[in-house]
Formats: sequence, C-alpha cells, structure tokens
Amino acid sequence: MTKKARSRLGSSDDPRDLREVELLRRSLFGSLSESERLLTKEQVCERVGRTFPTIWSWMRRGLFPRARVAGRTSVWLESEINAWMTALPLRAYRDDNETSETRPE
Repeated sequence: MTKKARSRLGSSDDPRDLREVELLRRSLFGSLSESERLLTKEQVCERVGRTFPTIWSWMRRGLFPRARVAGRTSVWLESEINAWMTALPLRAYRDDNETSETRPE
C-alpha cells in the first residue's frame, strides 16, 4: 500500500497503537485460538480490495462484519472477514448451464 493511500485511510505507524491492539487482543480475546488474528483497517481494506468508505457503508447496512474497538484503533477478527469472503456468491459464467457432454475435455 502506498504512503498516500495509508494517509487517506488514516493509518498510523505509531508502535503504541500496535502494542495497544496486541495487549487488548490478549486480554479480551485470550480464549480465542492461537490462529485467530485481529486485522487493522488497512489490512481489511487490502484483503477485501475496497476502500474504507465502501467498507464503512457496508457495515452501516449490515453487509460487512462490524469493527471492534481496541483502544483508539478499529480491528476485525480475521475469521469473520474470512467467513464474509467465503460467503460471497460465485460468479456465473455463460457456459455454466451447458452439460458436460458439450464441453471440451
């Protein structure tokens, strides 16, 4: 992600924010599995491939997992973002309705 894009997303490279997120993750979500991670706004935007205003709009309409508050930072559970992406519909293609007999092998 470019420096300009980070500034538009309001990202902070302040190590205090990252430490704060990690401490909160350990205290609040200690019961989660070791593989569970918290994702920052920048990480979510990168994974989903959309800007934060779009994600914000989806959250407001209930179409995207809501963020959690970790100090001054919004975070998402990686499992919720993965589940959201997995639940997206598959793209339909023109030849999806053809039988396997007419498809080349």
